[in-house]
Amino acid sequence: MPDNPDLNPAYSTLPVMIYIGMTTTAVQADKNFPVMFIDGLDGKVFKVQYVVQGGDASYPDPALYPEHDNWQPSGWDSTPITNIQGPTDVRLNY
Repeated sequence: MPDNPDLNPAYSTLPVMIYIGMTTTAVQADKNFPVMFIDGLDGKVFKVQYVVQGGDASYPDPALYPEHDNWQPSGWDSTPITNIQGPTDVRLNY
């Protein structure tokens, strides 16, 4: 053993930390992804929903659809709005 007590573990005056029975648990936050509803004529986003990963979006109320002279909405593109796995763009067709 060294003569210096600070280097001898049996006589050390240095602080010692002992962790007994400590566990850590990683908690993964739910991932929310934007589902953007886009006007098919001007390309502007008119509604955004945030959906948890694996969740389903719902189409906006028709009252929110953008109005264009002489154009009527004809439906949505074929982008699925179920089982959302990432940011999603859905286009309103005219």
